[in-house]
Amino acid sequence: MPMDANRRRRWLGAVCLSLAAGMTLVGTTTLEPRLRGWWFVLYWVVCLGLLALAVGVALLDWWIIRLRRRLEEERLQREFLAAARRSAADTHPQARGRDGEELPRPARGNRPAEGRPAED
Repeated sequence: MPMDANRRRRWLGAVCLSLAAGMTLVGTTTLEPRLRGWWFVLYWVVCLGLLALAVGVALLDWWIIRLRRRLEEERLQREFLAAARRSAADTHPQARGRDGEELPRPARGNRPAEGRPAED
């Protein structure tokens, strides 16, 4: 079964983190007396590189998740507003003309406001 980009990225991060943790464990126990000189430096630079790669992959994954969340929120807002407009147009068809333009409002004139008696 082929892996999608998300799964590959997460596997890469997990493998790098596991290798760095394993190298730390082995480097501080079994290999500590044997690592001398440049081998010591090379070993820990490789371990640090794996750790940095795991952190970089995690940050990339975090950024992609944020981007997708923002795009999904924008899509949902557009859908909600479109549905609300359709619902408003269905509920109040007299508020719009045939072509969708707004109809003129009646003049207020000397009519009393609703619920108030006319003043003489």
